[in-house]
Amino acid sequence: MPATQPDKHLWLAEQIFSAFPQDVSGLKFFTLDCGCIYFHRVFRDGLIDPTLSVYRDAKDGPCEMCMCLKEGWEGRLLDECVVYNSGFQMVDG
Repeated sequence: MPATQPDKHLWLAEQIFSAFPQDVSGLKFFTLDCGCIYFHRVFRDGLIDPTLSVYRDAKDGPCEMCMCLKEGWEGRLLDECVVYNSGFQMVDG
């Protein structure tokens, strides 16, 4: 498992892009002060998935702050990151 937050974002992006190769072209990550990563998938047509997904390292166990939902996650936001999966093809002609 990656040690730094940017490495964790890239690792998680690779997992999601591999699972949804035809659907997802980008991800919007939100890192919280508890270490959880909330994210939205961005589809190929540019629409953002309204479902907010959550990732947390299994070794860290359940997150007490996120599970109790006593306050909004936006107030605990430390970092925001966007990762896109793009490619291009060169045609010799």
